[in-house]
Amino acid sequence: MEENLKNWIMGVIQGDKSQFRFLVLEFEKKIFYYFLRMTKDYEEAKDLTQNTFLRAFNYIRSYNFDYSFQSWLYSIAHNQLKDWWLKKKKDSFSIEEMEEKYFFKFSSDEEVIQTLSDKNLNEKVREAVSALPDLYREIMLLLLVENQSYDEIASVTELPLNTVKIRIHRARKLLRKALEKWL
Repeated sequence: MEENLKNWIMGVIQGDKSQFRFLVLEFEKKIFYYFLRMTKDYEEAKDLTQNTFLRAFNYIRSYNFDYSFQSWLYSIAHNQLKDWWLKKKKDSFSIEEMEEKYFFKFSSDEEVIQTLSDKNLNEKVREAVSALPDLYREIMLLLLVENQSYDEIASVTELPLNTVKIRIHRARKLLRKALEKWL
């Protein structure tokens, strides 16, 4: 763990609340853009970001230094997002209905990630990821934008590792279908 990060966290735990601002400065943009991509609403993203940092501040004593602080913070953000989704009830259909609607055509998914070097395709990929159902969009954002490993994604989302792998696989298929005219 980065020494400054550890010192800031220890400072907050020991009562120096001013140290928390360094943590906010370090992670605020990442968390905000995570929420903005997920909610597609600037004000909601700001509110969710603020709530995430308030919760992190309130529970920082529960942070375990053996694990990544960023993953711990994203877990809090993920839980904030789940609560927001429940309030908004954006996607009220079941996983089975989603599979019927989106997974009738299967194909290889490896080329989607391998061809991301083209600038125009990068923009199309961002649009396609943004258009994914919430269930898959979050996982793909954590993978592609935040560069988190499968294990980190499983930790953040509190999903079994195999579920994460399956959802990534399915999301890549959806992306392949959305991007097939550019590949």
